[in-house]
Amino acid sequence: LGDEYAKTRNGLVELVRYTRSLAKRSKTDLIEGESELEQSILRPYRFVIFGGDGVGKTSFLERLIKVDLGELTKQESDVCVLRDMGYRVFDANEVDYEKRYTTKLKEYELIEVRDFMSLTEKSKRAIELSISEADFVFWMLPTENPWAPMTWDTLERTFSQCRHKSAIILHQSDQRDPADIPVLLGHIKELAVKRVGSEMPMFDVSSLRATGIQAVQDHVDYILNRCLDRRRELRLVYKQCLGLLRRAEEVIDDRSRHLSGDQEYLQSIEAQIDRIRATEVQSVVENMGQLGKLLEGQIKRIMRYTGLRTGVIASQIGIFGKGDVAMKVEAYLVERVCEAAEAFAIDEAGKMRAHCREKWQEMRPHLEDRLGIKVEGFDEVSFDAQGVLFSEGMRKATQQGILQLKLRRFLDVLCMRRYLMMKKLLKYSLLFLFLGGLTGYLGPDPMGVTPIALATLGAMIFLWSIVYGKKTGRQLKRTFHESLMDAIPALRKSMSDGYIDRVRAYYQGYAPMFESMRRHISGARADLLPQQKVAGQLFLRLKALEQKI
Repeated sequence: LGDEYAKTRNGLVELVRYTRSLAKRSKTDLIEGESELEQSILRPYRFVIFGGDGVGKTSFLERLIKVDLGELTKQESDVCVLRDMGYRVFDANEVDYEKRYTTKLKEYELIEVRDFMSLTEKSKRAIELSISEADFVFWMLPTENPWAPMTWDTLERTFSQCRHKSAIILHQSDQRDPADIPVLLGHIKELAVKRVGSEMPMFDVSSLRATGIQAVQDHVDYILNRCLDRRRELRLVYKQCLGLLRRAEEVIDDRSRHLSGDQEYLQSIEAQIDRIRATEVQSVVENMGQLGKLLEGQIKRIMRYTGLRTGVIASQIGIFGKGDVAMKVEAYLVERVCEAAEAFAIDEAGKMRAHCREKWQEMRPHLEDRLGIKVEGFDEVSFDAQGVLFSEGMRKATQQGILQLKLRRFLDVLCMRRYLMMKKLLKYSLLFLFLGGLTGYLGPDPMGVTPIALATLGAMIFLWSIVYGKKTGRQLKRTFHESLMDAIPALRKSMSDGYIDRVRAYYQGYAPMFESMRRHISGARADLLPQQKVAGQLFLRLKALEQKI
């Protein structure tokens, strides 16, 4: 019974629950009543049946709703209410009713009234309220005595509450001659017009033979499916559900717009970081001469070391060595300049970190206020890693830049020319000394003129080699010093591009701090997409259901 209405109602209940779930997920505030919006339409069909003892109320109801009630309708009072276990109502007006619960009724609530006129006025008013809220009222009249004054008096008193949702049931028609039934119905019709001033639907029914039940079912089904009160409740719930859905959509749309604004704001902050980095790069470009000072500041130490390696004694010893002065000077040069470059990089990284920390502390409160999330503090670990990369890159770039200057080859050429000449002088010196000694040994007079002259010539050549070494050493240092000074611009130029790139890369330390905020916005967007899709689907389904309501 009322299946058409029940399908529409159940469809609306499903949409209400989906809408409320969407509202909860989108954090839409519910107004009063929306948390139990569907409860007003989930009440079962209420059937009220009036009739005295023995008129067959129970058997008729069993045939009508196709449920075996068994002993449940065994009345011990004048009013008995049968409800499903899932629908427990505690109404103060029903305090005098006999209430029973079962798992068989599901969609139905049955109220059997045996003797209305004998009830107290309070109970009568409660019954009248139940009739006004009922979906259908049956007036049972037995064929043996269809003029029962108790039932007709009750009908006359309560007809205004059930004018369009009641019917007279002439029960036990199997106990009368079929020819008498039309006559009885005619008399009942006349009496109804006389007592209530209106004709009423009437059906002759035999529960024993199951005759007339289908006609009653068709009539009740028609009334239930077109019940104005229930349709009005559906429309009210529909409007409230649609209002809740629209509020949820507004919240979702507002959240989507807010996230778009957050994304733009975050991009503006990142753009600000880029501008800070560009300013730092510009400052580096304007002060690129600092890179040249890395070599210039170490020239005195390098020249002292070069002087030690090219001094008189070291040069004489070096004649018998491997000739690795240039290699050792270059190694010393690379080590000293790289140390200076690394110290310079550490100092510059510290300045940039302090600047970055200051800017982050300035931006952090604005980010927390705009995004509504906890923003982590300055990521020291990330900038530690960038600082290590910055200093290591600086050291490698300096080493590579010095090697590209090819100072070792230039110094090696200077040293080799000098060593070749010193070797020749040393050979001649040793040769004349050897000849002087040999002549003195073989001649008659070891201290003769010839041995002394040869030895003197050898000594003079050796002294000349010393003077030559000292003189050429000064020239070598002067020439090497000039080459170092000339190498400063070349080193600065070779290091400049890489240094600018490393300054830019240092600001990547901000990336982990922005990553959590990006994930927050991305996650919120990903959560909104299905909400927007569900909201659209719910709106279409509600609009489709609107025609049925």
